[in-house]
Amino acid sequence: LFLHLHCKMNPEDVALYPPPGTNCPINLSFSPDDTMLTFLLADGQDVKRQLWGLNLSNFGKKQLVVAPNSGDTEDNLSLEDKLRRERQRQHAIGVTNYSWTSKSSSTSRIMVPLQGNIYVQDDIDSTNLRLLYSKESYGQEGGFGCVDPQFSPDGTMVAFVRANDLYVIPVEDMKLGKNRGNVPLRVTYG
Repeated sequence: LFLHLHCKMNPEDVALYPPPGTNCPINLSFSPDDTMLTFLLADGQDVKRQLWGLNLSNFGKKQLVVAPNSGDTEDNLSLEDKLRRERQRQHAIGVTNYSWTSKSSSTSRIMVPLQGNIYVQDDIDSTNLRLLYSKESYGQEGGFGCVDPQFSPDGTMVAFVRANDLYVIPVEDMKLGKNRGNVPLRVTYG
């Protein structure tokens, strides 16, 4: 009875997501040149995260990426992606993951996996994303999204899993194998 009289929280407040006071920056990362701190953050009580950057010289904050098609949402993810997110206890939507090229790379890039596709941002001063891999572009084998994409140490290629096989794809229009261009090369089978 004492707790009830002094507590301003009702059952609806307890069931809110995100819980009050828990919406904070996550997935902190420094840019390869150490001039920017990047992080994922949702505005207010929203669960839709965006990629933000904090300039370390003047502490100016700006949104780095605008996710196409609202980013990852429960409506546009495959069943496999939904189940993986459930196992990882990931409830946020929008931009849910990103990575930088390493310091040894000649170019600073950001990779953003969304809806099973891989996007790359080549210019930090632009919010435009370039589609590197589309799960819809491979005919009868299409529809399989990428899983766990990773930059190569020099930032020229991305490796990812698709339908239980490992693939690599060049980030720029370079030749991989027999004049392949930017087509993923399967490096394992089953």
